[in-house]
Amino acid sequence: ARGMLELTAIDVGQGDSLLVAFPGGATMMIDGGGVLQYGAERRRQPRLDTGEDVISPYLWSRGIRRLDIVVATHAHEDHTGGLFALLENFRPRELWVGANPSAALVAKAVAMKIPVIAPRDTLDYSGARIEVVSPPEDYHAARAGNNDSLVLRIAYGRHAFLLTGDLESAIERRLL
Repeated sequence: ARGMLELTAIDVGQGDSLLVAFPGGATMMIDGGGVLQYGAERRRQPRLDTGEDVISPYLWSRGIRRLDIVVATHAHEDHTGGLFALLENFRPRELWVGANPSAALVAKAVAMKIPVIAPRDTLDYSGARIEVVSPPEDYHAARAGNNDSLVLRIAYGRHAFLLTGDLESAIERRLL
């Protein structure tokens, strides 16, 4: 509803998928679930595409036909697996990424002419305030991992959500 901040957790099994509906009407999808595969499993294509088979039908049932922002907190498949279908189905205005984003996801967005942004600032957005908490400016990692997570604090009125991706204790302590 307009004038309200909504956070909906979509059940995608492993991983995360969060819909944020802002007071001004804009929408943001944070992560898209996916199937984490290890070892020999990595060669097989999963039967379930969480973006196509779970998240898209939910959004369509809500009357959502376009997303304003899609966020890939970090590159692990259980967070980005469903985002490919969401880029196709909802043509977001922007893709936000953390450190070491998925090269395939970035390439897909670029091919679709969707701006890829690594946000660093606090901004007022659609009636709420979004603060980028992590990754820190000086953060560098040799390979993709949980601490690459784009961490957002979204506030409206006296309520706020801290959305941490898969941030681990080392960076949590640093942020504190």
